[in-house]
Amino acid sequence: MQEKHIRSLRRRFIVGIVLVVLFVLPYVRGIGSFSDLTELLLLALWILSFPISLYMMRGAPDPYVPTSFSAAGNLALFHWFTALLIAPINLIRAYRSYHDFSAAVASNKVHLEDVIKAGSL
Repeated sequence: MQEKHIRSLRRRFIVGIVLVVLFVLPYVRGIGSFSDLTELLLLALWILSFPISLYMMRGAPDPYVPTSFSAAGNLALFHWFTALLIAPINLIRAYRSYHDFSAAVASNKVHLEDVIKAGSL
């Protein structure tokens, strides 16, 4: 389960980086119209963190039950808007989670190998 979470987070990080590259490349070539590099980098950070934020919010409880397709669409849009709004915060949470899970998985593999070696003696 932990390895699956790590792979999913790694995939989201890669998708975010690809989105940033696709977004920033036209502005680096001079096609874009950003006047300040800071604006471009902040927007790139927000775009990078959006897919990660959607993944981190996947298990958030929702007290509202839609009763029609229109209400379900509004609920989905609200979920996406909330994910976009708090995307940088979720990026920090995902980064910490990724490192914590990576350390736990590495530790678990070492302990499992020790148990296997002790059991085969």
